[in-house]
Amino acid sequence: MWEDARHDLGFPPDWNRNPLTGRTASADRHWTATDEQASGDIKGLWELSRFGLAFRLARLYAGTGNERAPEIFWQLVESWMEANPPNAGPQWLSSQEVALRALAWIFALRAFARSRATTAARVRRLIAALDAHARRIDATLAFAKAQNNNHLISEAAGLFTIGLLFPSLPDAARWNSKGRSLLESTTRQFFQDGGYIQHSVNYHRLALQLYLWTMRLAEINSQPFSEAMYACVDRSLGLLSAMVDPNNGYAPNFGHNDGALFPALNSCAYDDYRPLLQTLSWWRRRKKIWEDGPWNEDALWLLGPDAPTTSSRMLRPPGESEPFTAPDAGLYLMHGLKSRAVIRCARFRSRPAHADQLHVDVWWRGENIACDAGSYLYGGDPPWRNSLTHAALHNTVTVDGLDQMTRSGRFGWATRAQAQGAFVGENKWQGTQDGYSRIGVSHNRSVERLEGGVWIVTDDLSGDGSHVARLHWLIPDYPWEHFAPEAASSLPTDFSERLTGCMDGSGVGWTFHTPEGEFTLRIWSNRNVLWNLYRTGERVFGLAEEKGPVPTEIRGWRSLRYADKLPALSLAGTAAGVLPIRFISVWTLPDGQGA
Repeated sequence: MWEDARHDLGFPPDWNRNPLTGRTASADRHWTATDEQASGDIKGLWELSRFGLAFRLARLYAGTGNERAPEIFWQLVESWMEANPPNAGPQWLSSQEVALRALAWIFALRAFARSRATTAARVRRLIAALDAHARRIDATLAFAKAQNNNHLISEAAGLFTIGLLFPSLPDAARWNSKGRSLLESTTRQFFQDGGYIQHSVNYHRLALQLYLWTMRLAEINSQPFSEAMYACVDRSLGLLSAMVDPNNGYAPNFGHNDGALFPALNSCAYDDYRPLLQTLSWWRRRKKIWEDGPWNEDALWLLGPDAPTTSSRMLRPPGESEPFTAPDAGLYLMHGLKSRAVIRCARFRSRPAHADQLHVDVWWRGENIACDAGSYLYGGDPPWRNSLTHAALHNTVTVDGLDQMTRSGRFGWATRAQAQGAFVGENKWQGTQDGYSRIGVSHNRSVERLEGGVWIVTDDLSGDGSHVARLHWLIPDYPWEHFAPEAASSLPTDFSERLTGCMDGSGVGWTFHTPEGEFTLRIWSNRNVLWNLYRTGERVFGLAEEKGPVPTEIRGWRSLRYADKLPALSLAGTAAGVLPIRFISVWTLPDGQGA
């Protein structure tokens, strides 16, 4: 396993040496005869070959005129071509990777067009390579259509862009038309409430970035796309604007996250969604969401240098007090004064990403204090093989050591847990999920906001017979202290009524110290509960979890970027007995001015 995502790659790099494992893949045979796992998680090979560096070099050149930037780009491209002949080796395995690389090259070609490093011979060789890239994409479009996700959008964007911008290529007109038609067809990937088919916040961003790229190209060439595509952008803008933290632009890390960011045209953090959302708002609404900042740069590149001057009016920033509902996306949002809760509750009409029904993210003062573990690796060595998808690692309840859904391969689920929920007034949400109906158990959860920065999450398991219930919360790696909370019966009446049936002495309490202050989490149950806390796979409190639902070595981690994992605190409590079983989690997030 790997804990540091930074690696010395050299210049020029060994394009087929996987920095995650140090193993090298062969590029001396056709891609159809290439073993995807020969060098370990293939994302380690593909990331550099997406040529994200091209966008940074373009920014450097535009800002300074430093001729080293285009020369570095051309040397990297030439080195890559020598190491990866057309259709040979792992860099040609995925048409999506081929398409993203082609788009980066095209952007750099335009950015460096006036540089003395951009010689006619280099341009001719690059255009020939783009022709090979388009042919590779075209050859396996049936597979992309079958996936019906961001792969199809990426590949269609690649075909459309090459066909539109290089009309002298023999098949350019056909590629332009086919790419355009496929992009139009992808509007079915967007839900009516603004959600995205993959139930992944990061892949939603990637899909919109590719839409923005292709739709702006079409507009510039007086060939705009259909109103249906613009409607997808508008709905998505509303949903993602509601999801992000208004102070830092960070969003919940729901679903698969492979580190995709296209194009990287600003100096903001990878996790910051403001560059895309500010650009989309300027483009579609002629209004800014945030005050001016480094998140404006994308708009300058993609909309033109006059974009800021056309957007003097401000929208009300995200973070409004009223609840937000997106049932197709399976997302529900509640706000306090300095805190918010985001709930996953979906009725799946497409393939689920993670088993995260009724997961709750809690945010306070810009800190994601109850968080999603993310992805880390899709194809790592055991136990790191897309393993953070399990319900037992999300902020929810599991029963009898079972997952909410039955796995089928790395990314698939043979069964789907379905959920439904709704707001009961402005300050309370209720929902249920049926992932354990196969064993006769129903899981209901409510999330309620009280004055004083108090959030109460209640989990009720009902049904017949005896079962083992496990509540889990994932918390960032804050300093912590354990304490015994007051008895439920001693609390004020308006509070203790919510703890009906909970046993005195069943509670557990924790204080966490964050950069923004300290908060507490207290949990009660109507059963005796065995608690444990894991950090980086090691138990730091309570009894060891033997025969748990997931290997203990993957507990106590979170991944904000692909192939990089950070220490976290995995808190789990297990209760056994005849149903019903209840857990009540009370988050106290002080802000001095009410909830």
